[in-house]
Order: sequence, then C-alpha cells, then structure tokens
Amino acid sequence: MLDRSRFLTLPPTTEAHAEALASIPAFHQIELQQNATRPVPATLRIAAWNLERCLYPYEAASILQRHNVSLALLTEMDVGVLRTGQVHTIGTVAAELGQGYCYGLEFLELIPPEPPPGFRRVGADNTEGYHGNGIVSAYPLSAPIVIRLDEQADWYTPPPGRQRRIGNRMAIAATIGEGEARFVACAVHLENRTDGNGRAHQMQTLLDALDAYAGTLPIVIGGDLNTHVGPGGHNDASEPLFAMATARYW
Repeated sequence: MLDRSRFLTLPPTTEAHAEALASIPAFHQIELQQNATRPVPATLRIAAWNLERCLYPYEAASILQRHNVSLALLTEMDVGVLRTGQVHTIGTVAAELGQGYCYGLEFLELIPPEPPPGFRRVGADNTEGYHGNGIVSAYPLSAPIVIRLDEQADWYTPPPGRQRRIGNRMAIAATIGEGEARFVACAVHLENRTDGNGRAHQMQTLLDALDAYAGTLPIVIGGDLNTHVGPGGHNDASEPLFAMATARYW
C-alpha cells in the first residue's frame, strides 16, 4: 500500500518532488488490458474527450457507443479517487464497451478531493489517488508508452488549501491494429497553468517522441491542449503550437 501521507511531510522543493516521483512504481508502469481482436477497418470513428475526472463512466460509455466510437482518446481519468467514488473509471468505460484500454499516470492526488454535492461518497480517503490519461480501443493495442512532458507548472507546492499532487503532464501512445493496418494513437493533456509558449514547448517534446516511436506509421493525436480561445478563435501569436505542428507536417 502506497503511503501518500508520507509525501505530505516532505519539504516543498523540486528535489523532493523529483525523488517522490521516482519512488512511486505507478509512474513507471502502464496498465494494459487487451480485449479486442477486430481488424482496423477502412474508416473508423475516433473521439478525443476530456472527461474531467470521469464522474459518470457508465454514461460516458453509453455516449461513445451511441456515436459508434471505436477508438477513444481519454484525458483526466480517475482511478481510486474519493471524488469519483473510488471507481477505476477507464476500466469501467472499456468494460461497458467490451473494448481494451491502456492507462498511464499523470498525477498522484495527495489530498483526497471531495466528491461533488450529492455524489456518492465511498470512504474517507483515496484508495489509490491516481489521475491520468488513456486510450480505449476496439482494436488490438500494442507497445504502449508514456511520454512525460516538460514541467511548466508546480503542482507539488501550491498555496495552502489548493490541490496538491505528485506528477506532471503526460501523453500516452500505443500502436493500434495489426499488420498493414497499423497506426499510432496518442492521448495528450497539456498544461493549463502556463502560457502558449509553455504549451508549444510541451507539444515539441510530444511530437519528437512520437516521431521516434512511430517511425513510418501514421499518427493521430487527440486530447486536451488547454489552449486559450479568444473572440476570433485561436490566436497563433498566443498559442504557437498550432503553427508549429502545421509547419512540421505540411
């Protein structure tokens, strides 16, 4: 059992955070559940969805099923967290769909977040405290990897009363399908507590890692980029990641 309370006693330094991050096995593991044998068709429907902790995994699965989504790139998924009833949210979504999944850890929640008003409360503390991103797929998943992104914000030493976590933003990628029909899918969550240049730096790291991983395979990326949108839409000056990605591939 992971002693989360011990991490709260560590000094509020970047060194202490780095040591804690390195010591937690889940940050160096990927959960993979294979439950798919369908070949990749000529056309398929892909969804990217920030489920904001996934309070309602059964309803989320129903929506994905209703829209014939066969590959879902899901961000902000809780596992064993008080606020979401200690549910393994991505496992529940995948099971409801009869699909497989892979899941990687973004943050370990050190302080148990309270559930919303009226939501079922299970226990007094997180059973796991995991919060991360994943892929749910009707097709075979292989060789999943976690891509840790550049730290652009401090979630470990926030002011008193604020959310406190160990971890950093990340993406998870996997090869989808078999044989000639393979491609790479990636679910990513960029930092909201930074500016456009910070997110562009994270996107650069992501694209470099994906190019090295995918080789000649096609890549699809989806997730929550946390970009700011003004009255006229995305501003290339304030959110340069779009122009950077366009220039890289087109």
